[in-house]
Amino acid sequence: AISGNNAFRDWGIQVFDSFRKDNWELGYAAMLSNGNEIESIRANNGSKDFTARLQLSYVFKGAGPLREDANAFIWHQSGERTYGGTDYERTREGVGYRIIKGAYRTSGEYIRAKGMVAAGPNPPVVPASSNLKPPYNLNLAPQGKADGWYLEAGWHFLPDWEIEARYDEFDRNNNDAAAERLFKTWTLGGQYFINKTTRVTLNYEWRTAEVPNPLAISNATQRNNAELMRYAVEKHLVE
Repeated sequence: AISGNNAFRDWGIQVFDSFRKDNWELGYAAMLSNGNEIESIRANNGSKDFTARLQLSYVFKGAGPLREDANAFIWHQSGERTYGGTDYERTREGVGYRIIKGAYRTSGEYIRAKGMVAAGPNPPVVPASSNLKPPYNLNLAPQGKADGWYLEAGWHFLPDWEIEARYDEFDRNNNDAAAERLFKTWTLGGQYFINKTTRVTLNYEWRTAEVPNPLAISNATQRNNAELMRYAVEKHLVE
């Protein structure tokens, strides 16, 4: 998957199960898949992706979407991607937790990546002569590394209302001083539940993008363009 995205959905074979004893539950899932875009039913090389997840939960009460529990999980995904005629190892993995009890919830996760770290199309805007459709050049680090984390919490303070807050960081290409970029986001949000199947969500985000090592960029023009990001703060209102 070079110009597409599978969003951790793929064609393959998966086994999963869970085991319950009193309030404790151990669950697992493992999958062997193509490692290609979700719209492609066939693999684009001879390698397969392996994805696994292990989760331990303590169930307070309830079941399905109304279940209240505390859990901790760990997951891993690895495979190869073909880029420029060369196969590169691609790994994604993380560890995290989630707690839902009564009117409160909180969750957090640490994620890291190795290989095939993408930074969007190059150029990042639609050219005057054509649209951004594959194939196009990608700002891609085949041997790049990245990591990130988030913490979030919510409070269901009225029968139909919930407020929430989140903070996350994404440190991209942190093994290359010149290419490293650090993204930080604060999010405040609220939800109004119209009924069991319909809700209205409003989020307000403060985003910053930083260049941790500007002096590592030897080209003066590129360094100047990159440093402009240090002072760019985007505010998005999403409904």
